[in-house]
Amino acid sequence: MLKAYEFRIYPSKEQEEFLRKSAGLGRLYWNLSLARKQEAFENGESCKLLTAKQLFTELKPEALEWMKEVDSTPLAAKYMNIVSAFNNFFKSCKGQRKIRVGKPKFESKKTTPVAVTWSSAQPPKILKNGYLFITRKLGPVKGVFHRWAEGEFRHATIKQTSTGKWFVKICVKKKDEPKNKNGKSVGIDWNCRDEDFIVMSNGTKVKCPRFLQKSLKQLRHHQKIMSKRYVKGAETQSNNYLKQKQKVALLHEKVANQRKDWLHKLSRSLCNEYETIVVEDINLQTMSKMNHGKVVGDQGFGMLRTMI
Repeated sequence: MLKAYEFRIYPSKEQEEFLRKSAGLGRLYWNLSLARKQEAFENGESCKLLTAKQLFTELKPEALEWMKEVDSTPLAAKYMNIVSAFNNFFKSCKGQRKIRVGKPKFESKKTTPVAVTWSSAQPPKILKNGYLFITRKLGPVKGVFHRWAEGEFRHATIKQTSTGKWFVKICVKKKDEPKNKNGKSVGIDWNCRDEDFIVMSNGTKVKCPRFLQKSLKQLRHHQKIMSKRYVKGAETQSNNYLKQKQKVALLHEKVANQRKDWLHKLSRSLCNEYETIVVEDINLQTMSKMNHGKVVGDQGFGMLRTMI
């Protein structure tokens, strides 16, 4: 099974610049590949996906110089992401996938988070001084590592959140851990109409804290201030707008962390108590379009299914 370990890291200004350059070059590669694919599709032609070096040589020669400043491994990982995105989309169009997958979209510098992935044979390691080492060009990165990723290394992703924090997620392959073998089983039914979050087959009802609903008044207040400080058409916004935007992002992050923490504890308690858990297979995307969008996002039933 695959397992991911996430750690908080504190890159230096030079390392942040390196990560942003790597993410920017990956974004350019994605957008050029998508534009080339769409143009060929509209003309009824077949289009083979090119590597970053081949594509930049053909469409963006100056990007070849930029490639010397970053690692080639993240671009190779981006290539695999593009292949996977197109394959899933075409399978969805042919009805080979149960859940419909939308057409790949262009990435934006303003909305797309900074994320860089390394998937190589050389796994990351912790140095004697407690720093994380992934690649020579990035160098040792300061972080908090309370435990280490045990298993066969798959890939590592460094990502920046909307609040400016940096995290590294290391994915490894491990042997299946022994499960609960007490013979107990339970069925779970999701509920979005009242306070009860889930109802179990044994009659137990679990209420959802609804963290977003509790913070909605505060969020609306700060979002209203942010909206007033936004200047439409301006190339750069004021410092007051950016400060307010940071406040809103921190509030959203707090709500997301509260929800994730509660769902982790709930899923762990269920897995500790039951050997077999049968979960309702409901299309949450359809439910979110039926005037339940805010409830679906606030409760996080899809996240609970994944955790279980």
